[in-house]
Amino acid sequence: MEPVSAVGFVAAIVQLIETTTKVIGYVNDVKDGPAERAQFARHASSLLALLIDLRYRAEESKPTSISWLAALRGLRAPGGPLDQLQSHMEHLARKLEPSTGRLQRVGKALAWVLDKKEMEELLTRIERVKTLVMLALQNDLFVRLLSRCGSPAPWSGSTLTGGSDEEFTKVTTWLSSLDFAAKQVDFSNRRQPGTGEWLLSDPGFLSWLGGEKQTLWCPGLPGAGKTTLAAMVIDWLESQHRGIVIYLYCNYKEEAIQTPHNMLGSLLKQIVQQKIALPEEVRSLHKEHLQKQTLPKLDELARLFVQEVKTRSAVFVVIDALDECAERGNTRGTLLDTIERLPSNARVLITSRYSPTIQDGFKMIPHIIADIRATPEDVKRYVQARIEK
Repeated sequence: MEPVSAVGFVAAIVQLIETTTKVIGYVNDVKDGPAERAQFARHASSLLALLIDLRYRAEESKPTSISWLAALRGLRAPGGPLDQLQSHMEHLARKLEPSTGRLQRVGKALAWVLDKKEMEELLTRIERVKTLVMLALQNDLFVRLLSRCGSPAPWSGSTLTGGSDEEFTKVTTWLSSLDFAAKQVDFSNRRQPGTGEWLLSDPGFLSWLGGEKQTLWCPGLPGAGKTTLAAMVIDWLESQHRGIVIYLYCNYKEEAIQTPHNMLGSLLKQIVQQKIALPEEVRSLHKEHLQKQTLPKLDELARLFVQEVKTRSAVFVVIDALDECAERGNTRGTLLDTIERLPSNARVLITSRYSPTIQDGFKMIPHIIADIRATPEDVKRYVQARIEK
């Protein structure tokens, strides 16, 4: 891809960002809209955060970054995922746009435009584009996917998923309703350049990176920058292309939704989203429980997750703020038990406050400790950024 093509890609992304922002604005203005309105707004907002990250990374790309530029070309292919989503968003924006002085029409328009079938189709497209954008941000994997799929025909997404778009979305959403990608983009964007990078040369980190099946525990005091550090490590690992990177951001305020099923399911979901085909065992498990109208057992999720990790050359798992994972309901215990079962190609990094309870949880898990601290350089960067604002 020549530089001018990269410029064209950025222009297309900017156009999609603007259209998506406009649609989200219209949807948020609806009064007493259907319950699906909030679902659409959440999915679209999550996509928007990823698109913004993709835009700035594309602007910073160099003509020599061949694999990265190939990933951009795949997304921008005529009739491809971005083209199709742009067309759908423009159509939706036209339908939702209120007449001057008659905002009341928006609610009626939304109810008419987004019937159940259309809503499902649009959410499916949004989820697939989110998946492909995340893959593009890990561009080496995305390029391998494209090369195995052959030349692009009118894009449906089924080639990448080993099934229909609808099935892929239903199964991955069933695994977990949580979406940590938008959180990662947000935390990463807040971080001042250079903050926390001292960890990359820390002996404990280097030992963890080069060893077999080890867990790196990074405890720190409140306000020491643990979440910022987790976001930095995730960005760095993805930029190094050392393997699959998956992550969780624990938050005590989200205890109601960060259940053992949702958190463990999210880890499995993130690996599945980076596969060429939907694993047959995952598809079968979904079908079995759909018929019974039951949730998967935690052991079933853990078994499939461990199994999927074994199929990859290297998997990095980052769990931020484990201390905020509820002990009630055993979310924390479930994650630690699963970590203990991981194969030798897995590396796990955990941040948390100092906690004897968490330390006890590591008794059966080989681990290294790297204390998190706010270095003078990090504090200086933070203060300088605040002054500039």
